[in-house]
Amino acid sequence: MTDSMYTEKARTDLDGRCPEPVEIVLLVHPSARRKKVFGRKHLASRLGINNYLVLTPTHVRLYALGGRTGLKLKDELGAWPRSQVQARVEMAERSSYMASTGSSLEWRVHCLHLTGPDLDLSVDVRAEGLFVNDDDFMAQEGAEPEVQETIDMFREEAAITADTVDTFVRALSPA
Repeated sequence: MTDSMYTEKARTDLDGRCPEPVEIVLLVHPSARRKKVFGRKHLASRLGINNYLVLTPTHVRLYALGGRTGLKLKDELGAWPRSQVQARVEMAERSSYMASTGSSLEWRVHCLHLTGPDLDLSVDVRAEGLFVNDDDFMAQEGAEPEVQETIDMFREEAAITADTVDTFVRALSPA
């Protein structure tokens, strides 16, 4: 399996912070914001905009990211025995409305739902680098070489992400 664009940075960030070797790391985002409703005691409300979901030989670990770039490793939010965690995935679309422009953006995600002892969490993994409205860009034919290279890069990254998510879910499926 080829690594995603952020995987090397994630592995470097986690070196020395994660007590076990990292098998798989996913860059995940909250499926829904719950801070105002449920408070900080619920795991979903402690998630950062960006987070690392990490699979190690014995645990599933979740780390919050933050800082100016949103990609600085912060705190470990939880660790659960791998043998007790189950995961399922489904495709979904998310959207964000921008009041300043009166427009919205939509994007596709792999919605991961993790369950286990003291764990009931849904997080999103961006399925593609572009937005839903950019499908015409991806489908164009006869593009200039530089543009085609970018299209190919987006397609490759989407395929790598889909493979990584699938591998993560299969690793947590009962035998």
